[in-house]
Amino acid sequence: TPVTPVTEVETPATPVTPVTPVTQVETPATPKNNISIQSETNTQSFANTELDQPVSSFGRSGNVETSSNGSVAAGIIDLREIDLNNDGQIDESVDLEFSDIKSNAAYRNNMGYYKVVNEQGAVRDPLSNEIINPDEDGYAKAAMMQRVEGISVNKNTGSLTSEVEGGLMLAPYLIANGTAEEFLSNNSGNATGNGPLAYFSVGSNIDGKQHIKQAGNNVLNFEDTYAGGDLDFDDLSLKVNIKTRNV
Repeated sequence: TPVTPVTEVETPATPVTPVTPVTQVETPATPKNNISIQSETNTQSFANTELDQPVSSFGRSGNVETSSNGSVAAGIIDLREIDLNNDGQIDESVDLEFSDIKSNAAYRNNMGYYKVVNEQGAVRDPLSNEIINPDEDGYAKAAMMQRVEGISVNKNTGSLTSEVEGGLMLAPYLIANGTAEEFLSNNSGNATGNGPLAYFSVGSNIDGKQHIKQAGNNVLNFEDTYAGGDLDFDDLSLKVNIKTRNV
């Protein structure tokens, strides 16, 4: 009997349903409802609870560390993510409030704040647009040229509230026996014997000494004498608070 050949029938492949790729959508970060105040080697954030009350602190008590080793100096105020009015946007401006101003000094000392670009206190030279680090040539002059207009506190000030632009980082300075204007006119090189001297909480200062100390309850204390003097840090003392802008 002849053998009937077997015909192989190919079964068509079942089409594969394409997989729809999943697109991950990143939600943009919203401004934080707090103020970060840089203190020594850490950053402390203090959430706003009542808009009409002080909402910041300079952090734990202790000596100010210089930034020569990369640590963060005391008194630097970080407003880069400030949102006190809870609208999800960085505040255009806030108020810096200076109070409890005291002095036992004979000098005409003035303090204020200037704009810095990082926690170590580097400044942008407004003339050359270059970044200058603490202790580098030209730092004191550039810092004073970047000072916040409207903030000049001395022993006769009493109290002061000044509007400050949001989104900035600020650091304190002291002009010993003069004003920032007098410093720029007479001693912008910050040399001894030529006029008022500028001291900062960053770097090693021109005498290698600390001249700005940070205490609890938002207090800054200043020493105005070259080489440290008596190191009593009572030549100027004041309290700083950051508040929502009153409009």
